[in-house]
Amino acid sequence: MVKTGSDQKYYEVALSLALKKHFIYSSQSVFQRGQSVLVPLKNKEMPAVILREVDCPKEQSFEIKSILSEDEEREKLSPARLKWLSWLADYYHYNLGQVVHLSFPPVVGKLKKNSSQKKIKKSSSEPVDELFDVKLSEESDREKKPLLTAEQKECLKKIQEKEGFRVHLLHGVTGSGKTEIYFRLIEPAIKEGKSALILVPEIALTPQHIKRFSSRFPGKVACFHSGLSPRQKHHQWMEMLKGDKQILIGPRSALFCPLPRLSWIIVDEEHESYFKQEEKLKYHGRDAAVYLGKCLNIPVVLGSATPSLESWWNAKAGKYNYHLLKKRVFQTSVPRMEVVDMKKERDRQSSLPSWLSKKMHEALRQSLERKEQAALFLNRRGESVYVFCPSCGYHFFCVNCDISLTQHQGSHLLCHYCGFQQEKPSACPECKGEDIFSFGVGTATLQKELQNLFPSARIIRADRDEVKTHKQWADILDQIERKEVDIVIGTQMIAKGLDFPYLNLVGLILADQGLNWPDFRSAEKSFQLITQMAGRSGRRDQPGRVILQSYNPLHPVINLLKAGSYEQFAEQELKQRQRLCYPPFGKLCLVRAQSVSASSAKKMILKIRDHLKYIGDLEVLGPAPAPHFRLRNKYRYHLLLKSSHPVVLKQAGINVLNLVSASKVPAVQVHLNMDPVYMF
Repeated sequence: MVKTGSDQKYYEVALSLALKKHFIYSSQSVFQRGQSVLVPLKNKEMPAVILREVDCPKEQSFEIKSILSEDEEREKLSPARLKWLSWLADYYHYNLGQVVHLSFPPVVGKLKKNSSQKKIKKSSSEPVDELFDVKLSEESDREKKPLLTAEQKECLKKIQEKEGFRVHLLHGVTGSGKTEIYFRLIEPAIKEGKSALILVPEIALTPQHIKRFSSRFPGKVACFHSGLSPRQKHHQWMEMLKGDKQILIGPRSALFCPLPRLSWIIVDEEHESYFKQEEKLKYHGRDAAVYLGKCLNIPVVLGSATPSLESWWNAKAGKYNYHLLKKRVFQTSVPRMEVVDMKKERDRQSSLPSWLSKKMHEALRQSLERKEQAALFLNRRGESVYVFCPSCGYHFFCVNCDISLTQHQGSHLLCHYCGFQQEKPSACPECKGEDIFSFGVGTATLQKELQNLFPSARIIRADRDEVKTHKQWADILDQIERKEVDIVIGTQMIAKGLDFPYLNLVGLILADQGLNWPDFRSAEKSFQLITQMAGRSGRRDQPGRVILQSYNPLHPVINLLKAGSYEQFAEQELKQRQRLCYPPFGKLCLVRAQSVSASSAKKMILKIRDHLKYIGDLEVLGPAPAPHFRLRNKYRYHLLLKSSHPVVLKQAGINVLNLVSASKVPAVQVHLNMDPVYMF
């Protein structure tokens, strides 16, 4: 029963549960919004966050339980951060309680109360300090600072002109010194005891960033990412909260650490699609960072050599402040791209592997002779992409997904989506033929065949097959920087934001294959990826060289890449987007219905379509089977919702969730993805 004493108070709280409604608990104590408490739920003690005080509920048919106590292990969330968390839950159609609880450090075992005030001891098997094993120079801080170029000085001055919330788009060609500007921006804040957040798109970029920021700000850097153990995550989180460290580096999840006195948010490589989370809370790290800056009234800097078209348009429309760095710091020019027509190469008689042109082969030979470094980029790992029987046409597909199995290590077949694996059989399961054929190349193929062509070359491979841990990746980067590697072969891991001082040749193998992917962003993603990979070349005193092997050398995007003009590309692409009302001119929401039953998933998606088709100012595309129709043993159907009015799209999402909640279609999951980046 409800207690009616005058000193009894009632609070709405957020629990980390996938429920639409929040719970109400009572207490005679006074709690504030954002404060953490412990509450009883089904004979369990659970942490909760106070959302607001409410009036005494009337005509309740159930007992309102009492709050047990304050949760002293958790920091209070500020009103500004709660506002940001509420926006995330509302905009991305996710449960507020689950979003709020992302703002607390990972639990490590059974922590005692007040453990946040104690230093977390390192485990000998999980050393934290090795993440920051940086050989720092004994030179003074002033001596380590490079002189700024005229462009850097002008950008720095304009960014620092005004205080408070502003979004700055720092558009600088690869090697133009964007990181040095980051250093100069946060340096005064660090001296004043404030903190800064540096976001990177994925953990592959954290080792080099940690090394560079730690060298400039010794003892001030923490990191947070999925490659750390729970104990390491907790340690890094608490170091920031206590003020022992002031610079946090990490991917999008680092946004949830409630940093004290946060003064700058810097989103490096802001264009990267990895900033978008595709599971659970499907938020975009860049957009979330911008709104967090608004809530905290602090500046946000978005840095890129190839800005996203959304950020570019916001800058051109005056919403963001635009800053341009056109020249490289070391005065070398951005390398021009040489394009090789692989159709002509195929017609020539050659003893070289089918993926390797004569021009690329000769360039690699010359690079080795000059004792310089080269990198080959191929966004496919493994050996052979397609394995089939030429006698009957049988293809080896994953049993859980409509995806071809990729051959690894000679006879190992693997699905890159669900992890299913099997050994390559000696005979075809269908016709018993023994001539199993494999074709298509992956990074492992390149490594094996290049080692045969250049036996004395020191060749290293960087992909998810070779790099299993954060430390392995850091070791590979160190080997490259120490010039202990002649040729680097890699996937997207080596394409973004990394600084290889001795790398002067970049070869792109089938890099333009993404242009044919059924996605309105395919041209943008391909242009960005190729430009970023090309930018790894010639970043010091030697001019770089970039060779792009293509089966479609006359493609308009290839011509723009050769011209090296991002502005021309953006102008042409935006014309197409505006005509079709795609972002940044319209907003999208991807609705996915999935089930182990294809008919149930289709029934649900048709029901959703019929429910939405009469909403004004809303375009409903589909339904259609997803590009990967069956994934992890679930059949998937898509609807794409499009509108130039964000409010209309938001209401459509609410209508979908209400319909699903009231629906009787069994065993169907429906997911909403606001501002989708991937359409598969």
